[in-house]
Amino acid sequence: MPAVRKVCLLIASLSVLLAPALGLCQLNTNAPWPMFHHDLRHTGKTPSFGTQVGKLKWRVVTAGPVTSSPAIDENGIIYVGSADNNIYAINGETGVIEWKYKTGGPINHSSPAIDIDGTVYIGSYDGYLYAFNTATIDPDNSSTWVYKWRFLTDGPGAIASSPAIAPDGSVIFGCADGKVYAVNPNGTLKWKNDIGMIMTSSPAIDTANSQVYIGTTVPPVFYTLDLQTGAVVWSYDLLCGGVYSSAAIASNRSVIFSNFTTYYSANTCLNSMKFQIYNFSPTGSITPDMTETAPNWKLDLKNDIFTTPAILEDNNFFVGSGSVFYRINQDGQIYFAQSIDGQRIESSPAIDGAKFIYVGTNGGRFYCLNADRPEPQTTIVWQYPPKDQPALAASILSSPAIGNDARHSIYVGGSDNSVYAFYDGIRISGTVKLVEDVGDAIQKTPLPAVKITLTGENLAEEKITLTDPNGFYEFAGLENGTYKILPERQGYIFNPETLSVTVKDQDINNANFEAFSGFTISGTIRDKNGQPMSGVSIAIDGLKRSEETTLTDGTGFYKFTGLGFDTFTITPFYEGYGFTPPFQEVTIASTDTDKNKPDINFTGSLGFQISGKVSDIDGQGLQGVTITMTGGPQNISLQTQTNQDGAYSFVELQSGTYTITPSLGSYDFNPVSKTITIASASVFNVDFVAAIGANISGYVLEGSMPLKDVTVNLISATTKQIVQTAITDTTGFYVFLGVLDGSYEVKPLFAGYGFDPAAASVIIRNTDITDVNFRAVKGLYITGTVSNLLNMPLKDVTLELTNSACNSPCTANTNASGYYSFLGLEPDIYTVTVSTPGYLSFPSSRVVDLASEGKDNINFKMYPTCPMVLVNIPFYGGKGTIVNIFGINFGLTEPSESLAADFNGTTVPAGVYLGTSDVSTWVKAEVLFWSPVKILVKAPAASGFGIARVWVVNDKGCIYVNPALTNFFVYGF
Repeated sequence: MPAVRKVCLLIASLSVLLAPALGLCQLNTNAPWPMFHHDLRHTGKTPSFGTQVGKLKWRVVTAGPVTSSPAIDENGIIYVGSADNNIYAINGETGVIEWKYKTGGPINHSSPAIDIDGTVYIGSYDGYLYAFNTATIDPDNSSTWVYKWRFLTDGPGAIASSPAIAPDGSVIFGCADGKVYAVNPNGTLKWKNDIGMIMTSSPAIDTANSQVYIGTTVPPVFYTLDLQTGAVVWSYDLLCGGVYSSAAIASNRSVIFSNFTTYYSANTCLNSMKFQIYNFSPTGSITPDMTETAPNWKLDLKNDIFTTPAILEDNNFFVGSGSVFYRINQDGQIYFAQSIDGQRIESSPAIDGAKFIYVGTNGGRFYCLNADRPEPQTTIVWQYPPKDQPALAASILSSPAIGNDARHSIYVGGSDNSVYAFYDGIRISGTVKLVEDVGDAIQKTPLPAVKITLTGENLAEEKITLTDPNGFYEFAGLENGTYKILPERQGYIFNPETLSVTVKDQDINNANFEAFSGFTISGTIRDKNGQPMSGVSIAIDGLKRSEETTLTDGTGFYKFTGLGFDTFTITPFYEGYGFTPPFQEVTIASTDTDKNKPDINFTGSLGFQISGKVSDIDGQGLQGVTITMTGGPQNISLQTQTNQDGAYSFVELQSGTYTITPSLGSYDFNPVSKTITIASASVFNVDFVAAIGANISGYVLEGSMPLKDVTVNLISATTKQIVQTAITDTTGFYVFLGVLDGSYEVKPLFAGYGFDPAAASVIIRNTDITDVNFRAVKGLYITGTVSNLLNMPLKDVTLELTNSACNSPCTANTNASGYYSFLGLEPDIYTVTVSTPGYLSFPSSRVVDLASEGKDNINFKMYPTCPMVLVNIPFYGGKGTIVNIFGINFGLTEPSESLAADFNGTTVPAGVYLGTSDVSTWVKAEVLFWSPVKILVKAPAASGFGIARVWVVNDKGCIYVNPALTNFFVYGF
């Protein structure tokens, strides 16, 4: 192998001094990603952070493959080329195409470069380098979508190389015509050098020593050129193949590049050493006194290398070779090597500020990798498409660009004609601030270390984070939906206590909370002479807080601290004393100006006490109710009224029996009154419920004995929600007060018991309904409903229950609400079957395994096989009236006159009859039309009618007369 001499040229600086003033335009280093592989050194590294979530932000589809790598300007506009000949400017936030320009050839591999004044440069296969002044392009005016200038290469040859902008504003790029060009900012040639065919290798620039690095494919040589003149400083031709990728420059100024084997010659390279990556000093020599060009080191990676290395601060770097992704130390030792998905890697990797790596493969997937996790199966942070979804029908040859936006966006092209944008997804964020009184002012400061829990309908499991030192928290990667946010930190109260937010296509960034160190409730207890009472037990109980107690001190003072937003009940107790009021309800709300509640005071009186509360059906205290107390040793009669909490009390009482009766206008009360006996202690919680409206009441009996403490629910027939709940008293009695007009279901529940009926349907029309009674049977049970296909309940349907305990089938019939019950059962496996003739049942039977609990909702649907009249219109009419009769199973034609059957001892031929419920009044109607679901008849001229009857005898042996009109309403017609 011949030695290659290093070419050293002295470059006269005079030419630089004499160069015309062409304007100074430099690479826009303020842009987040202004060129291929980020910067002039091609480090592929940015201090900005890419997404660690990897949600698809948008996808823009062009008319050709996108192998060009995106660049990003200061305004977040994405510039990228496509094989459809166009350069595109895309809004990075929305994915909207701002403008585009169609060149004379495909834009493959060449990636845009952006200078400080906003000019964008890109090469095309038509042999032109294009410059676009974005300051003069108006997205709303397509006539401005034109180039500033274009520079034609000598050609013929495509430009697949990506331009680089030198510090003096000249634009440097390679071309397949064999030349490297430097073009002035005004579009004129600065210099060119014919060094050999350049494919996709793009110039890297070391501004410290004014050198340009680029490689050729034919012949396979790596060149170092002078930045000002283009003259060769040194070159290296001992390559096993052409240079396809671009060089990268480490922070120690060493140059890293590689070759690939498309133009490999077995005559010059050993098979074991043909996939080389090289590290050269900027002088091309290992030591300054060497005259031969030689690398500091070289490494064979066993497969073609198409990617430009991405370099960390410590000069370790990442590169793809074949299907293997490498991290290589700066001394050329392999730190790790992994196959990502078994597909070739031609996408040059990019590194973010947290050392996460972004790269695509020819297998149609894009990856985020962790640079510090070399262990298999731990390197991949996320991938798109997700692992459980098919890969894209594309190769990803484009190198990703990393933005600096708040959503950590990443952009990359694909051979499926698309540009992809990935980001954190929708975010929910906010702050937590501690609110404190400082003198006369309120101070709000960030509260760190608050645990924030996020739950939602789209989350498989809850997400948890902590607020940072600025009190800030954030959840990223969310889908549209509703989420609940819960803050927690020991010793603090939060407002709001929880926050529900709905996300739809945009971030929520104001999910804020205020924190407090807790609030107080305090007061004083005095006797009726105004003297403080010490040692009084004060209980506090909240809707969200367990009961706790404290004692009054020597001044009668008490205080509860660390309270949150809640409604509290404060109750005093002292043996031998009663108190006025008997309790007080205190609400601490986030809207209160003063969230501390002082002066919750009580007066104590010697003697026994009877006290309680009157509430409406919603549980709110009812003020102004007159409470009458009679009885006791002196047969006294006293009255008081409930306060704003609905509380009342009678104090200074003696032992004895008293009757307590509430009254207020048109209100009804449950119970009507209570009889209380004081023996040796006060009696509390003598409570009542009051309401205006209709009442529903009844009894629950076990045999002839009342059953106490049965839960009875009133359920809306419309919403199926529980409207009220009642508990049976010692007489088995229950009542629902203030029931609004409507249809309801009354259903009892008691562990270890079944009920007959299982439930009862009632309709309220501003009238009380009484005697909605239930029979309770101890043991297991099976209950359910039978309805038609329209979900209308069916009455008097017979069901059979069979098991080993029934020598012959046990039966039950449905009530008017369609319910049936089998009660008092033992654990066993049972079969329930509908046995009413003339019907088909769905299912025909159900198997029920009773173990330790009864079973509800063993339901059936029924379809009659015999005729059934659903409705006749009109219901009443005079002679000659045309009557429409609607139903099912009437048959195709009017039945034969010869068919007849007995009805209550009267033989009636088949047909349609109009009359009253008395069969002797029936008159046969003239049939005008007959179908399986509708019959049209004419009332006889002799008389009118009160009700229509349809009598049909068919080949299934069915004999049917429609029920009386009143039954239509029972069935819901």
